Amino acid sequence: PVPFELSFSELVSGFTTEDISITHGTVTDFSAGSNYSLSFDGVDDYVDLGDIFNDLSLPVSFQVQTKFNGNGGTIFVTDSDLDASLDNYYGYYLEVGLNIISIMYGDGAGTGGGHRRTGRTYVSLNADTWYSISCVFHGPQDMSIYLNGVNQEMNYNDAGFGGTVGSNDHPFTLGGTNVGNNQTGYYDGFIDELRFWDIALTDEEILSNYNTPPTGAEEGLIGYWNFNEGSGTTLTDQTSNGNNGTIYGATWSADAPE
Repeated sequence: PVPFELSFSELVSGFTTEDISITHGTVTDFSAGSNYSLSFDGVDDYVDLGDIFNDLSLPVSFQVQTKFNGNGGTIFVTDSDLDASLDNYYGYYLEVGLNIISIMYGDGAGTGGGHRRTGRTYVSLNADTWYSISCVFHGPQDMSIYLNGVNQEMNYNDAGFGGTVGSNDHPFTLGGTNVGNNQTGYYDGFIDELRFWDIALTDEEILSNYNTPPTGAEEGLIGYWNFNEGSGTTLTDQTSNGNNGTIYGATWSADAPE
């Protein structure tokens, strides 16, 4: 037999062996591949995961893979005020830029900096490069950020103080976000492999799993979106919780981390 590989210059979904016709021989060990991401245009694209995780108390961990264009931005907010009807800080959120990664949560009690708890790490990132970001919240000034599985030095200047995590009836959104007394912003880049845990992942667990897909049944895993649908307007939760998202504008891309 003569092995060969078939590739496409554009995203192709639903491709099976029935779409291959050869004159002599048979097709064996066929793999269509399913490694996709979502591309966000920075203008109006977002994913709505619904009003979920309102009872998600500390400790909390989340992981995501991303590649941004330009200077980066906010990847998600778990209580996102897209219609700008609420000014207070609510929920958990993640921002990434060329020189900084910030994680925060809000207590829902006000708009001032004292009503958000912020941890950040100063980094040197490049646009158009895939990164894996893992974060663990234990409490105010007790957070961890991991870049490609490596624990980073934290900074808590202007970090807020005390308080518990506040929630509202606004949705968890990716790509298009708003929190506090800010304007709605849209992420310009790619998002893949989003995971939420209701436990504090350890250094060892993050190092072993940051670049390895979970099964969806791991203890403490409450949300896992692998972005491998490749078509349609639904982002499917791979856990049994069924928190599927609706895609608005974002497009499927074969540009995904290996």
